[in-house]
Amino acid sequence: MYSENEKISLRQLKRLIVFDFFGVISLIVPYLIVNTTGYDGILAILIGGIFAVIYLLIILYFVKNIKECYLTFSKRSVGTVLTFIVGVLYVIKFSASIVFFTKLFSEVINQTLLEDYPAILIIIPMILVAGYLAYKGVEVRARVSEVLYFIILVPILIYLLTGVKKVDLSNLTPILNQRFDYTLLGAGAFFLLFNILELLLFIKPFVKVDVPKRPLVQSLFSYSLQSIIITIGFSILFFILTVGIIGETAAGETLWSTVIIMQFAQLPGTFLNRQDSLILALWLFTIFSLLSGFLYYLCYIMKDMFRVRTKNCLMPLIMLIIIIFSAVPIDLSQCFSYYMKYLTYIGVPQSILIPLILLLVHRIRENKPAIKGKSISFVLLLILVVPVLTSCSETVQIEDRELVQAIGVDFENDQLKVYYVLPDLGALTEQGSIDEKDKLLRTFTGGDFYDIEEQYKLCSAKKLDYSHLKAIILSKQLSENKELFKEFVEYVEDNYEISKNTYVFLAENSVPEIVDFNKDVQDGIGYYLERLYQNNLATSEKEEVAIGDLINEKNNNDMTTHLPMLTIYNDSLSIQGEGIVKNSTLMYEISGDGSIYTDILRGYGENSRIFLTEDSNNTALFVIRLNNINTTKELQIRNGKPLFKVNIEASGIVEKGLEADKLIKADQRLGLYQEIENLIDHQLEEKITNQMVTIMSDSGIDYLNVFRMTRYKNRELYRFYKEKQSKFLEDMQYDVSVNVKLK
Repeated sequence: MYSENEKISLRQLKRLIVFDFFGVISLIVPYLIVNTTGYDGILAILIGGIFAVIYLLIILYFVKNIKECYLTFSKRSVGTVLTFIVGVLYVIKFSASIVFFTKLFSEVINQTLLEDYPAILIIIPMILVAGYLAYKGVEVRARVSEVLYFIILVPILIYLLTGVKKVDLSNLTPILNQRFDYTLLGAGAFFLLFNILELLLFIKPFVKVDVPKRPLVQSLFSYSLQSIIITIGFSILFFILTVGIIGETAAGETLWSTVIIMQFAQLPGTFLNRQDSLILALWLFTIFSLLSGFLYYLCYIMKDMFRVRTKNCLMPLIMLIIIIFSAVPIDLSQCFSYYMKYLTYIGVPQSILIPLILLLVHRIRENKPAIKGKSISFVLLLILVVPVLTSCSETVQIEDRELVQAIGVDFENDQLKVYYVLPDLGALTEQGSIDEKDKLLRTFTGGDFYDIEEQYKLCSAKKLDYSHLKAIILSKQLSENKELFKEFVEYVEDNYEISKNTYVFLAENSVPEIVDFNKDVQDGIGYYLERLYQNNLATSEKEEVAIGDLINEKNNNDMTTHLPMLTIYNDSLSIQGEGIVKNSTLMYEISGDGSIYTDILRGYGENSRIFLTEDSNNTALFVIRLNNINTTKELQIRNGKPLFKVNIEASGIVEKGLEADKLIKADQRLGLYQEIENLIDHQLEEKITNQMVTIMSDSGIDYLNVFRMTRYKNRELYRFYKEKQSKFLEDMQYDVSVNVKLK
């Protein structure tokens, strides 16, 4: 039990502020910073944080000198009429904030979790839940935030940290390369999001001091500063992950680009197909905290303006008005632009000028120197409402969905041909496998992907569901067509239901031949390819390549991506070779043997087998299996040209060629091992160097993304070759050193 006295502790206040900051800043910081500052976003966030601390000190100065309720102080200073005008200004600001944040959050939910819902059906329950929390008062809001603080933030933090391994440093560099006024512009934009600190003016009467001997303002500063620091930390993490994973271009295109990276992170295990949905569900709690806070203070101000008995009398009317304005059809980016301009020229300046004027008038009048319900019931309501907002649409039940586990995409006769492979649900649930496996395949032909989806709708009463999609198989014909290939990647990028961690393959054989294997493999080809790839990844043989990598390549013109080649070998599917994609086009194919050297260059290739052969008849003398591969790459300048130095350290086991080894004496065996080590070192150095010369220098394809490395490994090279990357590859010199130690 607790006393309903509308009092909250400082710790509860800190958690409320963190939730309020987190709800909005976590969404739009990357978009905001990238479009103003670019790569120097971290510096802009830190400077913006300093501005926020200064703003906090100003607000707390007013709090310290206003000894009573803020609106009561206003009446005593400037009278009832002017206080009414002051209230109108705050009502406009808080209402604008609620409408914008409601539109923002509803669009995110509509585009990610509830695609089939009209926006109004998302806005209404969102405002109702936020209104109920505001109705219960500040004490209930504080207690709910106290209970859920770590339950929400810790899982989100852990989930985001799993995405750090996917960060590409070249997407975050070069730093300190922008004009400083752009950095200040980004810092100012970031600072505007801290205008929520203005609410401290109104919350003072509700805060109880935990330490009686400690002044209230000092305690407010300490806890508010902690909130700002936590927010800055999360903002930097979101910026690094968003820009580092999807690149500057993609991060600056979508207002809520942070949500996209939630599909790239992946917790260990596969107990959930859409882990990002769970994280979004947790994030919804911070939304309700932010909206309910604005609603509470909006009612609090209007109660005083219109002199009604309780603030809750106005709640239904206010909620209705908010719902109506939030439902007005207006482009979200345009709405955001208006909101930021309002904060810049009116919202933030008034938050300082209004209390300053009130304080000045009060000091002049005094002839003083100028300026020297219950939380448990709400938690239960949220537990009931959030799953509703994140579950299947009532209009499309599970039995009305066509689950897709694999997609094959081909291009023939100037038409797209898409194969939807469905799971054998009877076999997966041990209720008996379907006899006619051909029924598990849907094939459609059309001009583009949207045309194919429309054809599907005409032929089926069920909705395509990609939530269990495991693999996408692309034909060479499609991959070599730049326009179609880019169109496919954009289609997947815009379809949030398709996880960006879905594996993608390039078909060596025809797509129909590979898709036809669905009849012969247990559980279906999608699950089979997922297991096949994960088995390879488990031993570090291959780099994980997902559809998100193709999206990153599309959004970064100087980036290449390697697609694993799927081929039919000995009547089974096998991953042999890879295709290099640049500018949304298949540019080069590497054979199965050649891909071993590519894997080694990129730090993979564990358990790869190297065949030492005689030059005369190409007969394998020895077979060596490599382990513990450690590849380091450096960029230097030699004779005015770039030098790419590669050093490879590995251990190896001779699997074939030493059958009579036991008959050899110890000293002879040591000499033989040293001879084999020299042979393998020389062969790897020669093969790797030849591959780099052929692909990079001769073909002009930066398949190792070496130039992107110059952004953070050699800024001098980056500046010199920034506008002539083809010349960079022509001038490239190579120095490969291999040291394999046999066990």
